[in-house]
Amino acid sequence: EAPTDFIFCVLAEELGFVGVVALIALYAAKSMSVFFPLVVLYLAGGLLFPLPVSLAVNLAGMAACVSVPYLVGRFSAAESVDRLREKYPKLEKLERVQQDNHFLFVLIARALGVLPGDVVSLYFGSMRLPFLPYLAGSLVGLAPTMVAVSIMGDNAANPLSPGCLIAVAVDGCLVAASFLACRRMLRKNARQENA
Repeated sequence: EAPTDFIFCVLAEELGFVGVVALIALYAAKSMSVFFPLVVLYLAGGLLFPLPVSLAVNLAGMAACVSVPYLVGRFSAAESVDRLREKYPKLEKLERVQQDNHFLFVLIARALGVLPGDVVSLYFGSMRLPFLPYLAGSLVGLAPTMVAVSIMGDNAANPLSPGCLIAVAVDGCLVAASFLACRRMLRKNARQENA
């Protein structure tokens, strides 16, 4: 075992439940900052906790992270949607793709990651998308990257391990598939608008 593995195991053992709560609280705090990358928290979970625990903690943290800005957007004034559209013009394209399947719409938006996640959460809350399909789509769309980075954290001593490489490859394939699905939906919408 590498010395860093030992240090992180001791730290996680010492932190226990307090460490779990602290990491989830960091996710909630991060949710209001567009500038702090979410993958740092995924990695911290992978470094601090055994893999099954880190996956559960990171999933709970992601739920907190996507819920806080969604709720802020949902309960803020309606003009916040217009301000978000002004600041992030790509939101209008995203809006055109939206159909009746909110879960799929959110999943694709999350998996593509072309806009800051916190902005997407605020936007979906402002658009008053139903919360459960939003939350499920967000978690499923973010999960592949979270799992891959958690595995990397768990294998920090050996980042070229087969498990780590497979996780990264699967994540890349899912992002590519989401990109292709979004492109297909945009083309379909463009054809319908021209018809």
